[in-house]
Amino acid sequence: MIEGTRIAVESGDLDGVIVIGGSTDDPDRQRLRSSLPAELAKSYLFLEKLPRQLLVNGLFPYLVSNTTATIFVCSSRYDLVPYTVLEAARSGLCTIVPSGGLVGASEYLPTEYQFRPTPSGLASRISALTSDDDLSLNFRPVAESIHRDTGDDAFMKAFFAHCLSA
Repeated sequence: MIEGTRIAVESGDLDGVIVIGGSTDDPDRQRLRSSLPAELAKSYLFLEKLPRQLLVNGLFPYLVSNTTATIFVCSSRYDLVPYTVLEAARSGLCTIVPSGGLVGASEYLPTEYQFRPTPSGLASRISALTSDDDLSLNFRPVAESIHRDTGDDAFMKAFFAHCLSA
């Protein structure tokens, strides 16, 4: 993900990147940070893993309300239980995932919100999305669909349908 966002920052498609996860002393995180050229390092903010409630009730709504073109990138290439990804999308935050069906959230996101899991694939998708002046507005139907399909009502409906068919 870092390489793909680096390409997007260098091309002017992104102003900044927030990387969330790990801890300060995590060697992988330190390796990612040190891989950035010095002139781009100021465009990146590395945060430790945040509690789910802070993401869902704080960061995601803040980004939706206070930014014009924010994209949540699921960097996992394999994630069958994509709670954070779906919660980001449900909040209205434009969300993209690797294509190929290895990320569970991909079944909820149209192909225009998926990217080839390569640095150039990610950079290309970011470029296409950031050229959309109405990014948040255009993502809204996707967010509403995901909210409807993964909300409490959908769960209860599926639960009772399963119980009644058993």
